[in-house]
Amino acid sequence: MRVLQLCEDSKPVRHGLSNAQKESLEAAIAAWQDDFSGAGKPPEPLCFQGKEGGSLVAHQFAGIIGTSEVTVEIYPKLDAALIHSEDDERVDPNSANTAMWNLLWMMQVAGGWECEETGNAPLQDTPLEWYDLFTMLLGRNLRAELQRGLPHRYLPQQDAIHAVRGRIQLGRQITSHWNRFDRVECLWDEFTADTPLNRLFKCACRFLAERVQHPTAWGLMQDCLGLLEEVEDVDPLTALRGAQQCHWDRTFDRFRKPFQLAERLLRGTSPVLASGDNDTFVFLVDMHQLFEDYVGAVLESGFGVTIEQQVKVGTLFSAPPTLNQIADFRWRDKSKQAWIGDAKYKHLAKAISTTVSHRHLVEADVRQLTVYGELERQRTGENASVNLLLAYPFVGEEPNFHAESAKAWNGSEFWIVPVDVRAKSATEHCLPSLPT
Repeated sequence: MRVLQLCEDSKPVRHGLSNAQKESLEAAIAAWQDDFSGAGKPPEPLCFQGKEGGSLVAHQFAGIIGTSEVTVEIYPKLDAALIHSEDDERVDPNSANTAMWNLLWMMQVAGGWECEETGNAPLQDTPLEWYDLFTMLLGRNLRAELQRGLPHRYLPQQDAIHAVRGRIQLGRQITSHWNRFDRVECLWDEFTADTPLNRLFKCACRFLAERVQHPTAWGLMQDCLGLLEEVEDVDPLTALRGAQQCHWDRTFDRFRKPFQLAERLLRGTSPVLASGDNDTFVFLVDMHQLFEDYVGAVLESGFGVTIEQQVKVGTLFSAPPTLNQIADFRWRDKSKQAWIGDAKYKHLAKAISTTVSHRHLVEADVRQLTVYGELERQRTGENASVNLLLAYPFVGEEPNFHAESAKAWNGSEFWIVPVDVRAKSATEHCLPSLPT
């Protein structure tokens, strides 16, 4: 098994793959893209470049793309230690482990998952791999809900049995069992845990249990499988088809988050269903979307108020084409001051600086956010200016973890705010001090 490691948006990496291996990767990526046909096709997460496609480049997504002969691991670009040096195309194991724990923290905060594992220093000494990360996300939350009780359903059952149960099916009894006095064709409802939802959970847990390396992750899967012991084992295709029949109600709405992740994991095996390759797996995280969701959760925790996300603040024209302007975040702090925020998944502090002018700002980002603020001010009809916040990921030294501000052209206070992507004792600690 060939294992290739690279970082998103890093320099091209020479892969040395055969044409057959390249084609298998391309087929897996194409199948993954086709799975998004209803929500718009995502960009290619992995591209072959250079002479005869001899190099690999990753963009926007982090995760794993695996076939029977090769596995490509794509790491986030947030940790500078992971960017390949000129003389080494391998990812440093210690840096990779740090980035994986950071990614787990971000995914848990952004998705509202429990965050117990990420803050445990002894656990972080053990290497965390991609399958372990998925298992941590699913296992901790699924186990807690299963321990509260498995979801049950009344499912219709029909069989020829020894004693009457439910309703006798006279038609089938007369035609199929007319000469059997020891069998009665009956139709009844059975209260069972062997439901499509639980089969999906068991299939996902079985899939991960065969691949995890981290002892805590393995233990989580064994606990979940033990709690699901009475549920039938099914293949991913059967589990996914059955999941389409799930009708949510208040009795098991608490399983919705584990269901979404389990379904997504098994959908990552969709190339298996087409090619018969049982080792094919694709699971990718859109880092731009993840960072935006993460920033939204951190802002809510830091400001202690509800944050609106993806909000229309106005249009650039009064008639078609109107060109809607959508801000990442909008909120009012506890003093009723209006804020508009934007998340940029890129380093804005590559060099140590003390003033806003030295940061690696892009004029378009500043212009965009100030226009959002002016549109919001006009929409509300207030004379007071709107505070603006540009959030970027932070992985540097603590002395540089501070917000900076400057006065924008429209009178708005423009804040450049680092958001720490490393695990903290509390989510609000990922945000530096700001006026609230």
